[in-house]
Amino acid sequence: MRFSGYINEAAKRLEKLDITVAYPFLMAFLVYAKNDGIGDDEILNVFSCIETYIFRSLMCGLPTNALNKIFATLHNSVIKFKTPDISYSDIMVFSLESRMASGAFPKDTEFITGFTARNVYSMKGKNKDYIFDRPENGSSKEFMRNGYTALPISH
Repeated sequence: MRFSGYINEAAKRLEKLDITVAYPFLMAFLVYAKNDGIGDDEILNVFSCIETYIFRSLMCGLPTNALNKIFATLHNSVIKFKTPDISYSDIMVFSLESRMASGAFPKDTEFITGFTARNVYSMKGKNKDYIFDRPENGSSKEFMRNGYTALPISH
């Protein structure tokens, strides 16, 4: 199965976030996408939603052990409610937004509080690289590799 450059870039961004607990979900989804003929736009929607969920959870300091349980059951939860007239990504978003406590999709206010209060410099190198890289490049076709992980901290 070949993917567009946009999907490959989304996969690279997920790799930068270094959340391997999502990989079994992503693999199950990609097998489903291949077998069900899901197009690149929908695959990109799913990848982008997972990226947003992981990043928001990371910035809000949600425990990663909660992510294990979420990603272990997410694909089956989506399939359970999947109908021809509702997209996979719409059901997935609903499933993530319906969770409670530590598995809840962080709301905008929680994310803003977490993002402004979080000590980014003490985070893993890949996560820092993601934080500095994503606003710089966004969805630009002219992608710049920044390599911020080696930046010194000024005092």
